[in-house]
Amino acid sequence: MFEQYSTRTIERSGRLDYWNGLIGGIFPGMVVESNVDIDACWSRCALGDLNFAIADSPSARIARWHTKTPVASPGHVLVHLQNVGHSVTSQRYRDAALNAGDFTFCLPDEPYELRISDRNQMIVLDLPTDRLAEILPDWEKAVGQVISTSALGSPLLRSFISSIRRHCWQVDPNPDEARALSEVVWQLLRLSLVGRPIVPMERRHDVAALVTEFVERHLTDPDMTTSSIARSLSLSPRTVQNVFAAMATTPTEFILTRRLNRAAEILASGSDFGSITDLSFDLGFNDSAYFARRFKARFGLTPTMFRTSRSH
Repeated sequence: MFEQYSTRTIERSGRLDYWNGLIGGIFPGMVVESNVDIDACWSRCALGDLNFAIADSPSARIARWHTKTPVASPGHVLVHLQNVGHSVTSQRYRDAALNAGDFTFCLPDEPYELRISDRNQMIVLDLPTDRLAEILPDWEKAVGQVISTSALGSPLLRSFISSIRRHCWQVDPNPDEARALSEVVWQLLRLSLVGRPIVPMERRHDVAALVTEFVERHLTDPDMTTSSIARSLSLSPRTVQNVFAAMATTPTEFILTRRLNRAAEILASGSDFGSITDLSFDLGFNDSAYFARRFKARFGLTPTMFRTSRSH
């Protein structure tokens, strides 16, 4: 069954509210932050034992951090397959920065966040985990990580799913056709993933990977700025800014997000790090009160409350 939704049928002043209502209905607790006149569309289809969707959107932040009672999706996982543009999927205190053709996995019943670039298109596959495990037994390691895909399989998978939307939209496939199409998707997914390693961001060799690797290595440096990153890597400040703009963020916001995610990971681990003030300074914050405010804004709890909630 094919469905398609677009903000273009809505008055410009009401588009963002419409889009939030639509996305929140599909993924309870999700909120989209973008321009009020957002030009976006969402296409989705059920095929056999899988579902897929194609989302076209301008630059946006899509968050599901604060939902208290998300709808559980036991036995299911989302595959985020970047088709056009760039995005960052954040889950389990990890950030997967995707370029066109990259995959990551996202657990639908745990909080997550997406930051997407302008003129962005993402393919989302909703898969049963038991069958995915037949292809990639260690798929759960890829949650919040970029996974390397074959040079052949990923383009074919992206092209095939796009062609389903393009050629089959007017007529729903019958059950036999739906199962056949589903099997083709599975085989192309297998071709994309079999024998492919999960690649941490620091092992990628493009400029974006170079910049983000530098940020990760120097995350605790309170004096890290766009200029210091550019100077250390022999890049122009504009190049550094463009790297983060492609991920729908800024250097300052990216560094802050990574520090807060690192703080949450440490707090959740139960490790002995001293006081909350010690932790904030260890992570490059010059003001512990500012750290606490930003942490609560992101995770809905103060650092102390967050640590207590994870200890039970």
